[in-house]
Amino acid sequence: MVEAEKQWNELIEPYKKVFQREEDEQYVRSIFVEPLAKGFGVTIGSAMRRVLLSSLSGWAITRIKIRGADMEFSTIPGMVQDVTDFVLNLKCLNLRGIFDQKKTFSFCVKGPCTVTAGMLAQEGFLEVNNPEYVLCILTQDGELDFDFTVEKGRGYVSAERFPRKNDPEIFLDAWFSPIRKVSFHVENARVGQNTDYEKLVLRVETNGSLTPDEAVSEAAEILKTQFSVFSIAPKIEESVHESKEIQSVEGAECKDHFPVDFYKPVSELDLSIRCLNCLKLENVTYVGDLVRLKEQDLMKTPNFGRKSFQDIQRILASMGLTLGMNVPNWPPKKVQQEEEKCDAS
Repeated sequence: MVEAEKQWNELIEPYKKVFQREEDEQYVRSIFVEPLAKGFGVTIGSAMRRVLLSSLSGWAITRIKIRGADMEFSTIPGMVQDVTDFVLNLKCLNLRGIFDQKKTFSFCVKGPCTVTAGMLAQEGFLEVNNPEYVLCILTQDGELDFDFTVEKGRGYVSAERFPRKNDPEIFLDAWFSPIRKVSFHVENARVGQNTDYEKLVLRVETNGSLTPDEAVSEAAEILKTQFSVFSIAPKIEESVHESKEIQSVEGAECKDHFPVDFYKPVSELDLSIRCLNCLKLENVTYVGDLVRLKEQDLMKTPNFGRKSFQDIQRILASMGLTLGMNVPNWPPKKVQQEEEKCDAS
């Protein structure tokens, strides 16, 4: 088990994620994730795409009851479209429910008017994200009076699978997924002088019931839960942030949670004497001290050159770390005590 954790921790972990809006559309985003070990771009991208398309929950109209129309092949006096066209238009609504599982609403309007999707919105209960979408057109004598049921679900559900009653209801095929389109591709990425890494570019388009950021986060949680069954030990996160990190200097117990590499002295890294002397001037004793520094901080150090900077980048990348990391609560108390002893001596 320890050997498996060691092999896992030798893989670089992605530490950079960027969301970029495309085409000035609110619900289309490209997500850039890097750096990834060779081959992980396709592995992660394919898994995320499948989960995004099939497993996210959403809202849809599943049944309607129209006064004056007993079946979907009927017509309504004063309505330009027939009931079949009206039902097809209802399937195109982008809905977001603010209630649990299922709720039925009533709607009634008299013509002449154009009935749009936004007219079905119910404040505090139902949001419509494509309000301008035209459902039907009523003439002077037209009247539309119907009840519609909105349910929460996943993926595609055929109308035949919904339970039926004796009431003259019309059932709709429901496409619950809030995702319209997902695509990904993999590019090369650089870490220091090493170009043998990958960058995943994931493009997500939603229907507006949730943002691409929320969709990606939900999909990641689903994958995390599903893969946890294969873990021999507790989750990898616990292995990194709890099991191994409690090893502090000289084996003392530490309450602050940091990766075990943070406690490694920089003197044990494969750095030149000149580089180590420069780090000593900056009071850098452990890797945890080093990752908090930025490039400009190091380059201001006397006698510190570009070669030393590249060596540090290379070594940190092999640990899955980088310069300029935000590490709150570092150094922990035990490290502070150890540094004070060193300063005293």
